[in-house]
This record gives sequence, C-alpha cells and structure tokens, in this order.
Amino acid sequence: MAYTFQTFSLGNVLTAAQLNQIEVNIRDHVHGDDGVAQSDLRAAPFVSDQQSLASGVGRSLTLAHGLGRQPRQTEMSILCTSTDGAWVAGDEVDVKFASQNGVAAYVSSGDVTNVHVLVSTNTPQFQLPRPDTQVNDNLNPSRWKLIVRCW
Repeated sequence: MAYTFQTFSLGNVLTAAQLNQIEVNIRDHVHGDDGVAQSDLRAAPFVSDQQSLASGVGRSLTLAHGLGRQPRQTEMSILCTSTDGAWVAGDEVDVKFASQNGVAAYVSSGDVTNVHVLVSTNTPQFQLPRPDTQVNDNLNPSRWKLIVRCW
C-alpha cells in the first residue's frame, strides 16, 4: 500500500479513514535519512559471516560493514552449530555477554567502515542460562558461532 503524507492541526478529530492510514503508514513504512522506504525492521543491511568463538579469547574482530555511515544499531547473537546441552543446531541466542564469568562479546565501537567487537573471557567456560531450567550451563565454544548485525 502506498504511503500517504498526512498533517493534522491541534484539536482536529481524526476520521476513521485517517486513523486507518496512520496505521498503514506505521505498519508498512519507515522514515529514514532517505525519506520513506519500505522496510523489514528486522532485516539488517549488514550480517557478518559466522565468527568462531573457539579460536581464542581476549581477541578483537574488525568487520567491514559497508553501510557507508556509522551504524545506528548493532546486535550480536550466537548460533548453535552442534547439539550442546539444552541447545540444538540452529538455535540462536541474542547476546551482549554470555555470563559474568564466561565469554563476553562487546561491541567496542563502530565507524563509517567497520564495526569492532571484543571477545574476552575471565575463565575458559562459556555459560548461558538453559532455556528449560534457567540455570547457567557451561557450553562448548567450538559448537557456537558469533553473528554480528548492524543497521
């Protein structure tokens, strides 16, 4: 459905058609730097390749994002590649950090060209709360991959 530009004055009572068009505009369109564009709000313009968590700790990743501007939002997740505890291959968990004593993935900065991620740990254990018991479970980092998305 096409975007319809609307203006309203203070004190106006909106008609049902105007309210419906507002809902359509909100549902189907995003106002961005380039005007109005059709958008899937979860579709990140940059999605990294799967990054290893098993290849060492205390390391940084520099990932070229190709956005042509500094990212406004960055998200990280870990993808299970082989059954580990309560997780099966294909499970994806959003993370900012895995646990206080486990692997932590921090976005340290982003610039016009790259997003920089620091992967560090205080111990060799990688922990997440189990989805079934909510008790921290030690995971095997070789069975998980880090994915970075930014907009």
